[in-house]
Amino acid sequence: MAGRPYEVRRRRGREFRKCAGPLHRQGKWIPVSEFGIRAKSKRLRSHCRACEHVHRYKKPPRDGLVGYVQMKKFRFAVMELERRLGKVEACRRVGVGWTTWQRWSSPTCLKIQKRTAAKLIQTLAEVRAKGEVRHANSIRRGASRRGEIELVPVEWKDFYIQAYDSHTESRRKWRENNPEKEQAQYVRAKAKRQAKSAAEKALKSEAKKKAA
Repeated sequence: MAGRPYEVRRRRGREFRKCAGPLHRQGKWIPVSEFGIRAKSKRLRSHCRACEHVHRYKKPPRDGLVGYVQMKKFRFAVMELERRLGKVEACRRVGVGWTTWQRWSSPTCLKIQKRTAAKLIQTLAEVRAKGEVRHANSIRRGASRRGEIELVPVEWKDFYIQAYDSHTESRRKWRENNPEKEQAQYVRAKAKRQAKSAAEKALKSEAKKKAA
């Protein structure tokens, strides 16, 4: 069932909708990207995410960062932290799990929470300010957590992740800019593997029947 029509205004190439939630009692035009979408009707929700946060937790957001942003704008920070510190230490500094970090590294990840993105950029700024770059062997050994003396990277091969070749880099950019095609390729490859596995099982079962 279609809901009541709502007005959407366009300003400078962006769409806005009026919110009259707890934080905007007088009414305020908020970008459409700050509104959630209903699961069934696929329509914008009545209040922005910040006002819905007040509805749920009875207090405004701690830092004002509510909602999501595009992940492709922050993937450079993920790659640089991983190159400088290694995955485990980068996860510990940002405060996320290994699975979350793996998902961020994938081109199929399209969004990230604003609060987490801010923490990611803050951690990268701190690492850059200190000029912190760790040796690949020290990262794999876990020298900092063991209290051991860390090696100092001197040559390019001493870094945790070395430079990609041009083909690999172009493929990475293609996957990042074409997530739908990348997902379609993954689905086709998975179906091909399943078909191959089913054919091998069928051959094995036929061989067993003949042997019996």
